[in-house]
Amino acid sequence: MTQDRKILVISVMQNWGGGEEFLLNLCKNLNGFNFIIASPEGMPSDIFNKNDLITYKINRLKKIYGKKGNWNLFSSLRILLNIIYSTLSLLKLVNKEKPHIVLANGLFAALYGLPLIIFSHKRFFVVQHLIFSESSIEKKIINLVYKYAEKIVCVSKAVHNNVLRMLNKESSAKVIIIPNSIPFPEEYSYNNDSKQINIGIIGSIIRIKGIHLIIGALKSILKNNNVNLYVFGATTEDEDSVHYFSELKKLITDLDLNSKVFFRGYEESKDLIYRSLGIVINYSLIPESFSFTVLETMAFKKIIISADAGGPREIIKDGYNGFLVEPENIKELESKIQFCIDNFYTESFQKIRQNANLSVKNLYSLDSFNENYKNLFRGNI
Repeated sequence: MTQDRKILVISVMQNWGGGEEFLLNLCKNLNGFNFIIASPEGMPSDIFNKNDLITYKINRLKKIYGKKGNWNLFSSLRILLNIIYSTLSLLKLVNKEKPHIVLANGLFAALYGLPLIIFSHKRFFVVQHLIFSESSIEKKIINLVYKYAEKIVCVSKAVHNNVLRMLNKESSAKVIIIPNSIPFPEEYSYNNDSKQINIGIIGSIIRIKGIHLIIGALKSILKNNNVNLYVFGATTEDEDSVHYFSELKKLITDLDLNSKVFFRGYEESKDLIYRSLGIVINYSLIPESFSFTVLETMAFKKIIISADAGGPREIIKDGYNGFLVEPENIKELESKIQFCIDNFYTESFQKIRQNANLSVKNLYSLDSFNENYKNLFRGNI
């Protein structure tokens, strides 16, 4: 291929997350392709525009949340109406921009893209970011999407295995793995002169992130050590996210930790976030598919503690470049945090920081990420 190709990307989120981080990295760094993003109003579309990416706002093109995670007739009808209206808008966009490829950024986006693909017969790729239960409605959706997608791209082995299980297949040439990557931060020396150790939680304020468990594990540590906790992230459009934030504030007040726990909201600057932290905890209640937080923490030479499940298990080698803790084991998490504080300034932990940095540089380079997606869109994989 010697000429640029246009790719229409369907994105459905109104809040920033790992899927949107992936999309920004892809569209900004992959040369030889022109990306056009269809997205609802919200933080992602604002950030895409800020980065000079062509973005069309289609407000019906958004994820619908069932009440407390459960689907009902009303939720299903809202999705159906949104798909109908979005299809009309997407067809007009395809007629105007004439893309060669349609890329769905996530399974929900793929559901919106199916009617467009059926009508337009464009090449269709789906990037799968999440891990779902085999009893969930997503199993039906992914089996439907599988019939029309040229490839389903999984961001980790954990996601790949999950997709194959939902498809009841041991393997499939249509289901592949391309690990996510990040722009590598500038080299700098870690300052270990400060007596203050800042611990961070990074990500949307949603219940499955297990923020309450982390606070529970830290309640004694924060009171008895020169340690603070910073939470970088905002609530989402899901109403339970707002309720959860209120519950966290009450928990912090009840534990008398208001002077030790600080909510910083969404922060776009990775440099500002990670240079202010010494330890980052990633402790979701469900297996995460990949975790940009883990990758970024390691690239910035900070100590990562993560639940031993899903994608983080593929990135972290316990005791070598970070630490893994059994999921939902608060006592073990507390013990591991205290161990990291006690050894924070040691030579062995400086080696762990260096190993973490090199692991990301060697295994999750942006060059490999870009080459894999070039081959994907050119039909070479």
